[in-house]
Amino acid sequence: MGSTRSCRVQEDRTGMTPEQEVPMVSVIGFTGTRKGMTPEQEKEVDYFLRVLGPPNSVWHGGAIGADEQFHELVLCRWPAGVHICVLPVEHKDRSERIEPGPWVHIFPPVKNPLERNRTIARACLHLICTPKDASEVLRSGTWATVRYARRVMRTHTLIYPDGSRKTFRGEDAHHRFAAKLWKSFPK
Repeated sequence: MGSTRSCRVQEDRTGMTPEQEVPMVSVIGFTGTRKGMTPEQEKEVDYFLRVLGPPNSVWHGGAIGADEQFHELVLCRWPAGVHICVLPVEHKDRSERIEPGPWVHIFPPVKNPLERNRTIARACLHLICTPKDASEVLRSGTWATVRYARRVMRTHTLIYPDGSRKTFRGEDAHHRFAAKLWKSFPK
């Protein structure tokens, strides 16, 4: 990721305060496809990040496509102060080359992308999902992550290809998994 970043931070378009739409969360996770987000999804994710407010950390898989777009949106919205935790997979053709930095933490690569996605879902308090299809499909890592988030009762927001969204509430309890994983990261 270089200095050629073009930040397109969206203006408020609803007049709603963040507290009226969604409560602030401290850890945001993200899942999306290697094909990337549609322009409508990207615009809605940027708006949704603004509504959620700056979290303590965001988690994504560092893959090409939607993860790369999400990474850039986070850096544009919060250039400092938000920890970006990247959990890449070993496949070089599936991972974006993201450089570590003071706010960007690259975890050791894992072999299984589905297990990586489950780790992200367990680590976050709110998962943002940008599927390629508007209806649930099998053999999709994004939809497998959505199904897992439902199983472990994580709050998650689906942002569909047309930019519409639907939020599913999970349990409100504080999740200790992210703190445990964070402590295991080498200083």
